[in-house]
Amino acid sequence: MDTKKTFYEELLVPLPSKPLVIGDADTQDVVCQKLDDFFDDLIRDYAPNTQKILREMYHEYFWIYPVKPTSLDEGMLATWYMTVDDGNASFRMKVNEDMVDCPVTFRWLKIHEIAAHIGQAAERVSQVGIDKAVKEFNDEDLNGFLEQSVTLAEKMIIDAIPMRIFDMDIDCIQNPSSRDFLRLAVKQLKDTSLQDYTRLKHRPDEDRVNEEGHARFFQRADVAAFISGYPALTQVDSIPEQHVISVKAASPKVFKPR
Repeated sequence: MDTKKTFYEELLVPLPSKPLVIGDADTQDVVCQKLDDFFDDLIRDYAPNTQKILREMYHEYFWIYPVKPTSLDEGMLATWYMTVDDGNASFRMKVNEDMVDCPVTFRWLKIHEIAAHIGQAAERVSQVGIDKAVKEFNDEDLNGFLEQSVTLAEKMIIDAIPMRIFDMDIDCIQNPSSRDFLRLAVKQLKDTSLQDYTRLKHRPDEDRVNEEGHARFFQRADVAAFISGYPALTQVDSIPEQHVISVKAASPKVFKPR
């Protein structure tokens, strides 16, 4: 039996039950509320206790650590990690401090890290226990699938939010380097087709999934059902390689129990 394949297939892929629709006249505040609702929709299939953990993390800053951009790996806007202490798992999110003042972008990053990655990890802990979950999430090959599993929801967010809204966020950033990086990142993500997005072509070579992994992802019943109603799938043009930048919105940092 292919145990790795079985484990990957057991992880929930957070998929929206309805499109994220943002009107031309929607204000930044309206977009923020719609993203909050989108978050609630994405976590609906997790167990109730997992949902409780995720909502607390999303709405309470206690679980989120703003850090200097240099404290994160190059090209990374945010990351997550799990720690184990006395048999209990806890989760944290680190985010580039310049993003905290960007209400829309900050929500996008929280959805990526909390609704997707932390949700998957917390759910797995509840299913198989801490020791087994830690071992699984230390599998280096898992990172590609975890990133792939959030691409469908994330691409919907990126495509739905008008650039004028992102520009409002970008204007809030005082750090020129972070400001320029976010503007370039958003424009590139908008220009990337859904097929290339799910192949992780917007990320460095080492983060991308091969064609076998890409095909396996789309063979999942939940993914296939979602894709059947997502017209962006018809956008299959590849992005020029010279425009590929390191947009790392997440990278699992799971620490083994000491």
